[in-house]
Amino acid sequence: MVGLERRRLERAGRDDLARDVRWVSDVHADGYGYDVQSFETDGQERLLDIKTTCGNERTPFWMSKRECDVAAERCDIYRSGACFTSATKMFDIAPPLEGRLLLTPTTFMATPR
Repeated sequence: MVGLERRRLERAGRDDLARDVRWVSDVHADGYGYDVQSFETDGQERLLDIKTTCGNERTPFWMSKRECDVAAERCDIYRSGACFTSATKMFDIAPPLEGRLLLTPTTFMATPR
């Protein structure tokens, strides 16, 4: 995805921004709630969370609470749907999430009283 973002910015004549695209989850794990820090062509920050599933755009996928919180505010979710024998397809899910996803809580924090 970093390569795709860099090429998108280069095609728009923004080599300066393309050089600054970062795969933050490679360096900082998943703590930020997104995977790639990129830019719009006007220089505005663009955050991307990448989800890979074996299936189509209707295939369920996991998100942490942090990922949900960040995506609800300012992060696009890009789904890479492919099985090992088929071509990869990308599905974009832009905020607001409520109209595009049904979020089902599946994990709870249990704190002793």
